[in-house]
Amino acid sequence: PNRIDEVEGHFDGMTRDCFAGIHGATGTSDEPPAVLLARLARGRKRSGASEDIFRHLRDIEPVVDRGGNLVLLRSAREVAEAVDKLKNCAESYVDDAKDGSCLLVVLKLDGKMVAMGEWCVENPGWQQIVEHGNKMIRKSWRTVFAKAEQLMPKPFDIVWKPELESCVRCWSPSAMKILRHVLGAQGGELDVEAIA
Repeated sequence: PNRIDEVEGHFDGMTRDCFAGIHGATGTSDEPPAVLLARLARGRKRSGASEDIFRHLRDIEPVVDRGGNLVLLRSAREVAEAVDKLKNCAESYVDDAKDGSCLLVVLKLDGKMVAMGEWCVENPGWQQIVEHGNKMIRKSWRTVFAKAEQLMPKPFDIVWKPELESCVRCWSPSAMKILRHVLGAQGGELDVEAIA
């Protein structure tokens, strides 16, 4: 389809009064057509991303550092919004973030996203930290990420009946307490190992 078809598709089913107050009463835009089309495409892409919090992060606080500047991205929608703001490649990591093999964290200064980091879960540490447009991060911002390393959420591998080699990964400290109680009551051996 051509770009006009994309615009028409975006507005299908909307009445003209839906636009009042957005760009003035007439619903017209001061943006050049190419800018408007790009903005609409980003909005459509973002609106298709799930708002559901990744299952393993439901019980995890989104703010990572004590200053409240590092925020964990906990859904595909949050990742899409960050990608839109930072113009980076994090969209390709959504599946990894969803399955818990990596965590994506944004640095916010004065409420504005300025950088993003990818945290590796299996070998804990920052895989990459970038600014807008995947540019190398400035030293002062890298320090904020470095100071938060000890505060990053860590999963626990829970082994019950080691002879069966059964293992469960758990992220939530409150769930850990429940599992210890339940598995202990079943008479099983419980070996809990934090991913270091």
